[in-house]
Amino acid sequence: MKHLKIASYLLIMITFLTSCEEETMVLSETSETVATKTSETTPPSGNLDFFYNAEDFDCNNLTTQNFEAAINTQDSDYFSSPLNSESDNHHFSPGDILSSISFESAYGFYISDSHDWPTVLMSGGGDDKTSDTNFSPNNDIIINFTTNTVYDVSMMLYGHDNFHAYVEFYGADENYLGNTSVDVDHYDGGYIAVRSLDEPITKIIIKNDSFLKGSNGYYMTGIGSISFGECNDYDGDGCINSEDAYPNSNMSETLSLGENTYEDIDNVKVDCGTFMQDQIDNLINQINDGYNGNAAKSQEGEDNWEELHDAFTTKLAHITYYWRINKLITAGERAEISSDAWSADIPYRDIE
Repeated sequence: MKHLKIASYLLIMITFLTSCEEETMVLSETSETVATKTSETTPPSGNLDFFYNAEDFDCNNLTTQNFEAAINTQDSDYFSSPLNSESDNHHFSPGDILSSISFESAYGFYISDSHDWPTVLMSGGGDDKTSDTNFSPNNDIIINFTTNTVYDVSMMLYGHDNFHAYVEFYGADENYLGNTSVDVDHYDGGYIAVRSLDEPITKIIIKNDSFLKGSNGYYMTGIGSISFGECNDYDGDGCINSEDAYPNSNMSETLSLGENTYEDIDNVKVDCGTFMQDQIDNLINQINDGYNGNAAKSQEGEDNWEELHDAFTTKLAHITYYWRINKLITAGERAEISSDAWSADIPYRDIE
């Protein structure tokens, strides 16, 4: 009987350990799955502005790389990756591609000038571009910049059908900045421009791994031209960035102060790159940054709202004084702004 009890205990223990091991394996696999999904859905870390019309992207000083130097434009005439300033093949000679940019594709490239396009760089892929079985996946075009000075990029993209092209942007150390989609017309192509407000763009990927099937088969996205660098004048206010205190000026037509708007007071330039609204916004940001808010109260300290509010009204009075003597506003308008400043909730009380 004693031996029977011991055997029973051993059986229960083995069952328990086996169950724990299986559960651990399941948890481990689940953790790996969650980690993979988290990696795939990592949100962008950059601050990017996108433009889909050349007229909206006021930046005319960028370096441009096109592919007009290509000697031969036979669609079936492939050449190897990468394409850079040292490339020497039946299409390009050394120096045809700028030293500050390079292009990569897992299956090489070919050049196309179909449909009255300019000369377009396309990813290689399979020999039969209309075949499900012969078409090669992962035909992304990777664009690398060799300097850390690229904040602005514009491109013309082309493809053999009407579709959406997908583009990803990266910063230093493969830091994912964001992505966008571009409407590409069969004949006219698609325009995309991007401005990075925080850090240089070091890499762009034109996605071709999820290629769209059009009416005539599978088609990919190619590049007709790419312009890149840094705009001398981000906001187009006539003052180059190196001399502009506000490279992204608030160029609203009229002035505002908190919740108060002044439809009769024009927001005009007071200095190179500086608008009246820039001065107001900057002052409000400075005051808000100094507010200790509810954090002070939670530690039984004193709220510094009154002190900062007085500083705000005093400094704003100095700003509007110079506006008045330079005839940018009238005495009545200055008095109205001062009155609104005293009653404004600045610094904002909801700041922690």
